[in-house]
Amino acid sequence: MTETIVVQVLTGFFAVVAAFGSVYLSNQFEKKRKERVIRNALVQEVQTILYFLSNHDYLNKLAELQEGNFLVIEERVPVHYFSVYEALLSDIGFLRRTEVSDLIYFYTVAKDVGRDMILHTSSVPLSDAKTKVYYMMKHNELLNAIAFGNKFVKES
Repeated sequence: MTETIVVQVLTGFFAVVAAFGSVYLSNQFEKKRKERVIRNALVQEVQTILYFLSNHDYLNKLAELQEGNFLVIEERVPVHYFSVYEALLSDIGFLRRTEVSDLIYFYTVAKDVGRDMILHTSSVPLSDAKTKVYYMMKHNELLNAIAFGNKFVKES
């Protein structure tokens, strides 16, 4: 009789462990699947933004502004280029911490640089030292952001 009770208790215990293990594994697989989907979508968008920045020569234009040359910049990074990031922002925590901080930096700089370059007008004295330093900082930020974007794409 005691053996029967021990067997029933052990059977019940293993059934509970198996059930919880199954739920845990199912949750882990779902988290990995969601991470893959999020990463793939963001990789596509980051590649598009990197292509745009390269195709419209943003780095050289920032360098020219830094040198005091006036440019008319009409190629703004289209707002819809950030739609995947904005849609997935609440789920970005599924990615690794380093990826999250790098992605946030990348998107922030890409938006900021595009906006600032469009808003720059001839009323700002380009020979002013502060303006040159400002565009030098923007140039460096964009270089770092592009490096982060390329790293994210390459490692994904």
